[in-house]
Amino acid sequence: MVAFGQTYRSGATLEADIAVNRPQPHSRHGEHELTPCGSRLNANDSDAATLAVAGMLAASRAPRERRFKRLVSEWKQQRNEYSSDPREWAMCPAYQKIIAMGPEAIPLVLNELRRRPDHWFWALDMLTDANPIQADHCGNFTEMVSDWLQWGRNNGFIWD
Repeated sequence: MVAFGQTYRSGATLEADIAVNRPQPHSRHGEHELTPCGSRLNANDSDAATLAVAGMLAASRAPRERRFKRLVSEWKQQRNEYSSDPREWAMCPAYQKIIAMGPEAIPLVLNELRRRPDHWFWALDMLTDANPIQADHCGNFTEMVSDWLQWGRNNGFIWD
């Protein structure tokens, strides 16, 4: 299975292939005209279009990832000024800004949780409107992390 950000056929990424091959409502006569960044592409030119869109997606993803990393760093500094209570950590301005990033933050938060487990549960609950933590895992940090990572796998945000 290919994950977002990984390359496959012709060096393109999965995000790009999905963007290029997804039918649009304005398609006519079985051809899908796509309009990334205002240009018109024909889905029959999928390899060239996939590569073009892959470049655009990678370019647009980089600032978002840099902002996320900066906010994570700020949050870890800010929370030390508050208390040791994770509920108060969730009120830190940087944490709230991560939540304000909306759904685009979900894969970033899940990958951060996978790499460096931390108290991302509040943010994930707000971003996804889900709570996959099993009742008997509440209060067990390791199990809570595991439940969220499994949710990420089940919902296509994480590939192992």
